[in-house]
Amino acid sequence: MKILAISLVLCLLSSCYAVRLELDDPMGLPWDDTVLSLAVSSPQQPELAQQLASSLLQQLPRERHVRTVSAAALCQQAEQNDCSGADWQLAVSLDYQSQTYAGPPAFFSPQPGPERLRVQMTLKASLSDAQGQAQHFSWTQAGDALPESRQKLEQQILRILQQRLIQALQPHYREALS
Repeated sequence: MKILAISLVLCLLSSCYAVRLELDDPMGLPWDDTVLSLAVSSPQQPELAQQLASSLLQQLPRERHVRTVSAAALCQQAEQNDCSGADWQLAVSLDYQSQTYAGPPAFFSPQPGPERLRVQMTLKASLSDAQGQAQHFSWTQAGDALPESRQKLEQQILRILQQRLIQALQPHYREALS
């Protein structure tokens, strides 16, 4: 992970302090003016796709010269089908499946247990560089909970998948810079 270190000397009221700021980049993006085209989709859960896109945008550093645009906006600007105005293209799709089932019965009880919910999400990502070389990634994460805890479970699974995606992207960005 590249780290920008800035050393400052602050002089306040006749006292000087040395301050070192380190700005790291969680996604390992390059330092130059770079355009990253980001497209996140989920036919089953568009609101989760929007949350994932917003979260990924927050992971991009504001200190760098990286401009992130949605793929749809980039295509409209270029008025082309290939949307080649970006240095990097990141396409993410989120597949969502859920089902309910009867939970395990209580100890020594003939009655079935409370209803449970199983949620499974598959995140597929494709990272393409300016030369058109693509790297593909795919992860599946599942969990179960009581139906009233659906939203919390979805957020946990989404956070895990997002962390895996960011970890997988970092080496590819670094490799492209060398």
